[in-house]
This record gives sequence, C-alpha cells and structure tokens, in this order.
Amino acid sequence: MPQTLIAILAMVVTTLFAFNQHKSVLNTRMGMIRQDVSMRATGVAVDVMEEIGAMAFDDATKTGAISELSLLTYLPLTIDSVDTEQLESGGADDIDDFNGLTLARTRTHGEQTVNFVARPRINYVSTDGTSIVAYATKFKRVSISVVAADFVFPDTVRVSQVFACGSRCDW
Repeated sequence: MPQTLIAILAMVVTTLFAFNQHKSVLNTRMGMIRQDVSMRATGVAVDVMEEIGAMAFDDATKTGAISELSLLTYLPLTIDSVDTEQLESGGADDIDDFNGLTLARTRTHGEQTVNFVARPRINYVSTDGTSIVAYATKFKRVSISVVAADFVFPDTVRVSQVFACGSRCDW
C-alpha cells in the first residue's frame, strides 16, 4: 500500500510540474504575440500620424496665410461622435477633420492579417504644447489611440504630436 501511495504522489507531482511547464510556455508565447501586436499597433499609429501631419493646419490656412485668429476652425474640448456629413467637401483635408473619426487599418504578415482601429483626437493647446485650451491657438495636438480589433483584451497604443500653424498664421 505505501508503494501505491508513493506512486500516486509521484504522478501528482509530475502532472503538476508538467502543467506548470505548459503554463509557462503558453504565457511566454502570449507575451510574444502581445509584443508583436503592440509593435504593429505602433506602426499603425505612426502611419495615421504621418497621414494627418501631411494635411493643412486648418481649413482657413489651405490657400495661404491668415491674419486673424478667429478664422481658425473651432474645436470642442471633447467629442463623442462625428457626423461624417460635417466634413468639408472633399473629405478630410486638414488636421481637425480627423477629430473623433474611427479609422480602420490592417496589417498583414505572411498569412496573418490583424485589424486595427485608430481614433484620433485633435485639440488646440497652449504655446508650451502641454495644456489643452478651449480656444484657437497656433498649435494643435493630435493624440491617436490604436487597438487591435481582433483581440479580446487588446493593449492600447497612444501617440501624440503637436503641430504648429507656422508662417500660415500671421498674428
């Protein structure tokens, strides 16, 4: 009887050891997948930021310099949803047109395609670029949040950049 009990205990210990080994391998692989998806999400965020940064600072500055602050587009401090009908004719052609949009992007590697959702938020900021303000200034901060749409608990990647009106704002 004692030998049977020892054999059973040995099997339990071996099973627990094997279970822990498999759990460790699974956690390592999940971490690698999470890192890969985060890198791809960062790439999506950078691509969207470059797309937005290539646009005109404001609708009023597309044709040349402006001399009055009041000509800049008003931006609400918060935005819950955007009516795409409110976009200017021709679609998104300046920075603030992206405010509150939900942009779908995909990344493919081999046979794997991952879908991402990018959500830009645009706010006017103070001259130091850190404080969001409720009035127009020569500076807009673009903040983009990107998540992988194909994952249950995806990590969110956030990037921000401040864009200046520069010589297009003559006041």
